[in-house]
Amino acid sequence: MSFPSRIRSTTNLTLRLPSTLAIRWLLPRLQVINLALPRTELRIYTSADDTPDFTAPDVDAMVVRGSGHWAGMDAIPLFQECLTPMCTSELAASLKSVADLARIKLLHPGHGHGEWRCWLDRVGATQTDISGGLVFDTLELTLTAAAQGHGVAIGDPRMAKDRLEAGALVMPFSEVVQNGLGYFLVFPSQRSAQKKIRALADILIRLAQEDPPIPAR
Repeated sequence: MSFPSRIRSTTNLTLRLPSTLAIRWLLPRLQVINLALPRTELRIYTSADDTPDFTAPDVDAMVVRGSGHWAGMDAIPLFQECLTPMCTSELAASLKSVADLARIKLLHPGHGHGEWRCWLDRVGATQTDISGGLVFDTLELTLTAAAQGHGVAIGDPRMAKDRLEAGALVMPFSEVVQNGLGYFLVFPSQRSAQKKIRALADILIRLAQEDPPIPAR
């Protein structure tokens, strides 16, 4: 006598995160993530919005860049954001000191220019004018422009790991600073007991802990 095979149900899990983080951090780890989430259909959406808005019913969790404080939300820290300039080796050769940035086009990963101001303030170059340069809406575009020689980008070297290892980008200065922001796995507090949310949190935390803030040179 044969018996019908047991049908294993599939769970849907929708994760929203910034596009650069999705491309440069999550996708290289996607196989490990999928193995940690058996019988789960992972759906990945990207957004440049750092507001954890769960009014849309089809988003289970988000990775959000920010301070980690959002009312009614659980925010699990993954890693702190680090900032350092990055550019081509040819352009780096012309940068003998931080003061040389005053004559180089700065590339901004957002309209606020806050990343460059944070880094320059921390290294004592407060007189450098950051009002010019090129402004992009994602860090991915900023790093791509830097790799093509359009100027010096500022961002987290984790998001440029492959380019740094390949030599397409270099870090012309040794100073790497934290800006007080980080990347957090965020979801409404009432979802904290959901098995799929706990499994996602466990694997993302583990992968983040294994990822050094500065790629090996």
